[in-house]
Amino acid sequence: MENKYQDFDFSKDSGDAKFREELDKAITGDAEAQCMVGCAYYYGYIFDVDYEKAVYWFAQAAENGSASGQSLLGECFYYGRGTESDDTKALQWWEKSAEQGNEYAQNDLGNCYYHGTGVEQDYSQAAYWYEKAAEKGYAGAQYNLALCYLNGHGVQKDESEALRWYTKSAENGNDCAQFVVGHYYYYNARIPEDLKTAEQWLEKSAAQGNTDAAGLLDLVRPFKHTLSFIHMRTEPDSDAAESGNEHAQFVLGNAYFYGEWVEKDYTQAALWFREAAEKGY
Repeated sequence: MENKYQDFDFSKDSGDAKFREELDKAITGDAEAQCMVGCAYYYGYIFDVDYEKAVYWFAQAAENGSASGQSLLGECFYYGRGTESDDTKALQWWEKSAEQGNEYAQNDLGNCYYHGTGVEQDYSQAAYWYEKAAEKGYAGAQYNLALCYLNGHGVQKDESEALRWYTKSAENGNDCAQFVVGHYYYYNARIPEDLKTAEQWLEKSAAQGNTDAAGLLDLVRPFKHTLSFIHMRTEPDSDAAESGNEHAQFVLGNAYFYGEWVEKDYTQAALWFREAAEKGY
């Protein structure tokens, strides 16, 4: 479970004393204190996790206007933590929180519209809320917004914009985005630095336990200093090769050698390698 409210973790400070201080404020109706007490039970900061007590305090905070409390109460209804699962109530509380600018609720509300959970599916609304949260720097929303741009869901399809948001999400620590960015640079490598960039992002993702990244990393490392891999990923220019450009001849030779862009043909590969070699390439 993602801990979205680590700022509410007062166990790192004075622990039990801080909890009692917040509890006293919560009892008098302080909405943020009520949310903090709820988090203590929800995440198990001071005590063992107790979802029912968490829901009680989140509900108090939500009714008193706390956007964080509303967001977390919506999460409890969605997952059925401490209460029965209820998509409609989850949606209602996320809407209230999102309207107040809570980025986590905005992302959750985007998910509801994207998947049609508790509401009619609407990609445009999903992208709208994802963007709201993404602009606040929430990595999960940045990843979701990138997916919208990649598939043209609710926005005009734009692979460059998708990569931009995937990169922002990766920079903010999202392991799935780090894998996607690493994957992109690996399969679109044009210069050696692209492979180094791929390796760096895949390492970050793998370090967070992403097994897909770990698997791809095993493929990247042997090639990261290999120029032939770069040329293999470059579309050959037959006209330039025919005109005598030695670099184009070498690239065309790689294409035939590896069977990329053209049917594999070692005879043709040797021919173009020889042409390039005779020019000193």
